Amino acid sequence: MPSLKAKIQHQQLLIQVIIHSPQLEQDKKQKGHKPFTALALIDTGAQRTCVSQRVVSTLELAPESKVHMKSATESVEVNEYVLGLHIPIERMTPAGPELALFGSPHSLVIEFNASDTFDVIIGMDMLIHCNIFIGHGEFSLSF
Repeated sequence: MPSLKAKIQHQQLLIQVIIHSPQLEQDKKQKGHKPFTALALIDTGAQRTCVSQRVVSTLELAPESKVHMKSATESVEVNEYVLGLHIPIERMTPAGPELALFGSPHSLVIEFNASDTFDVIIGMDMLIHCNIFIGHGEFSLSF
């Protein structure tokens, strides 16, 4: 089973993710957009995966719709976008280790105000597809 292990940093579960526009091939030709990596927070308390305004403006994304997001203190209307979001993981094959991508080329995500630390919040909509282990200053995701 492919897995990813990392150290817990400042009581946060942070990983690198790969983000791209849903029309990646078309965008490469027209705008020169390429996939890029961003730091993501694993948040089991978040129902939805979210991206920062920086991601939205870098990919020049247009909102698909508006949805209501509820937090502990308020309910606000936020933009919803479609983008490609993948977690790179190393898996073993008979030929040796190879890079695999967990995620979707067409993920529905909502926008959040930028954090100084991360540009993506991985919510339960993605996390329900993997196993999470947290212990001894480390965490792992298995797919």
